[in-house]
Amino acid sequence: MEATNHEIAKQLLSLGVPPQHMGYAYLVSAIEMALEDQMLLHSITTCIYPEVARKFFTTEHSVERCIRTSITAAWQDGDREVQAELFGKYRKERPSNANFIAVLTTYLLYKTA
Repeated sequence: MEATNHEIAKQLLSLGVPPQHMGYAYLVSAIEMALEDQMLLHSITTCIYPEVARKFFTTEHSVERCIRTSITAAWQDGDREVQAELFGKYRKERPSNANFIAVLTTYLLYKTA
């Protein structure tokens, strides 16, 4: 069974990613791509960002920055218990964009398997 857009959105919201941020939409798109081809997790900046940028008619730099901003907002104001469940109990610092996308993709793959 494949993770749906709804499941991705639900997980992002549970972590506290603000849906009004463009980074939210970029994350949904990036995670959808990674779920289809997990090898893309090794090429986030060279494959995922450019494709998301094309899809949303923006730049790769904007995609990276908006995703980082959304993750930062989630880490400051989001649900600490959900964050600990996915990223580890002792995860105090905001994960990198690549780590965030990889962890969520892996979680959704195993959750829907």
